[in-house]
Amino acid sequence: MTQRHLDSDEQTCINSCTQKHVNVNHKTMELFSEINPVFQQRKMEEHQAEYAKLQASKEANSQPANQTEITTAANV
Repeated sequence: MTQRHLDSDEQTCINSCTQKHVNVNHKTMELFSEINPVFQQRKMEEHQAEYAKLQASKEANSQPANQTEITTAANV
């Protein structure tokens, strides 16, 4: 670019590069739209498993306390 305005070869080059960039972007987005739901489903399943493990841990930790309260109430 040695001038203020682009000559025809430079304009052609820019148009070609721009079109290639747009095509790559379209292909990337198409692939993303195919693959993303799989990753989102896997992520959701991991979160659900982690939540279930946390709930089980909470229930396991609260169970002996409830039994102690019942035993203490029965002894009174």
